[in-house]
Order: sequence, then structure tokens, then C-alpha cells
Amino acid sequence: MSGAVETAARSSSPKLMPRPDASIDAVDLILAPVPEAARPVRRPRPPPPPSTNDLLAQLVRTQVPQPPRADEPPVDIAERDRAIDDVVRELLEDRDAAYRSVAVLYQDFLVRCRIRRVPGEALALPAFRRKLAVVRAGVAEETAQSETWQTALSLSTQLADDVQGVFLVLARAALEGLPCPSDAALARAYGTHSTGRARRLLAYFEERGLLVVRMDLRNQRIVAFPDLSTETAPGNPDAPDYDDRAAAE
Repeated sequence: MSGAVETAARSSSPKLMPRPDASIDAVDLILAPVPEAARPVRRPRPPPPPSTNDLLAQLVRTQVPQPPRADEPPVDIAERDRAIDDVVRELLEDRDAAYRSVAVLYQDFLVRCRIRRVPGEALALPAFRRKLAVVRAGVAEETAQSETWQTALSLSTQLADDVQGVFLVLARAALEGLPCPSDAALARAYGTHSTGRARRLLAYFEERGLLVVRMDLRNQRIVAFPDLSTETAPGNPDAPDYDDRAAAE
């Protein structure tokens, strides 16, 4: 079957389109204010977590003292003090106790007091620090009752809690006529293995006017306490700590 054939070119020329009715002014687009991006909100940094010492101090402050029951006998203060001293001495029998923080020792102390059923309220953290320094000095009972030792305790309150024990170790040696403790022994009393820190502590005590350090002709160290009118016997500052010798054996 046949019919008429029509031909047309495949290409076409571009044509202009009519202008749209709703025109947009290009100047308005250029001068239009750019919307500001939302600024990120800065959140305040969270406070640092409290230290172990702060937690223990808060625990002690929040402890509510329990009123004594009617069937409980009154607390003997002298007996309670002796029981606390025994617990602290037992605590310090551990050779590693000298290098533990006060917070760890205090927590262990509270547990031991509960086990031994020490009567009365728990010893507060500041009082425990003080008790720890006194017991670490290892003063004899006769010396502890003397007025000179009470003066030494009063002098130690001028110092920070963490160095009072070192001062009392030196004072005890002077009052009992013992050789001046070595740098290693003083470092252990300070809770460190650094003998340099021990020597700096001696210089610090001397700057405060609490003691005077001198060397004899044999290069042995003597520590004098002007306020106590006494001094230690000569001692070798480089001698090893007796506790280290016991550990080696």
C-alpha cells in the first residue's frame, strides 16, 4: 500500500521564549541579606570529679552520729584512745603503709575500727592525720608524757599535715638521745623513696627556725632543736633505712 511521503529536517533552530510575567529583580537577589547560620551552643565543661580525699572528707561530714542506746555503757575515752592507737600501729606494721596515701590508710583504718568494734564516733580525717604522724614517730610512752614532747607536738602544728610526721621523727630522736635519722629513714617517714626530698625538708625546717642542722668532724649529722633544748646523737645521713634492711632479709 502506498501513500504520500513527507520529509522534514531533524535539526531545528533555537527560538526565543516569551518573557515570564512574574520577573525577579536580580539586584534584590544580590543585596538580599544572607541568613546567618545557627551558632553552636557551647556547653560548660563538667566540673572535675572529686578526689578520694574529698570523697572521704564528705563521707565523714555526712555521717550522722547515732545516739547511744539506753542499754549501752558510756564510752571510756581512755580505752577508746588506746584502741585507736592499737589500730593505727597495726596499720603501720605493713611495710608498704609508709608509701600509701592518707586517703587509702584512712579507709583501711575505718574498716579495722569496725572489725574491732572500737566504741564511739569514728575518728575524723584531720584527727586521723594527726594521730598517724604521732604514731609514726614511734615515741616511747615515757617520752610521750613529757612536757618537752608536748612542746614538740605544738611546734609541729606550724607545718603542713604531710610533713609533721618527719618533724616528729626528728624530735623523737633528739628527746630519746638517738642518732639522727638517715635521709632514707626520713624519706620513708615522708612517704617517698627520694632522699633528695628528705634533705630539702630538713632545709625547710631550718628555714622556719624549728631546728639547726650541723655536721661533726666525722661528717655525721646532728639536728638540734632550740625550742626543746636538745639535739640528736650523731648519725650517718647516707645510712640505709632499717626498714629496707629488714625487707632485704
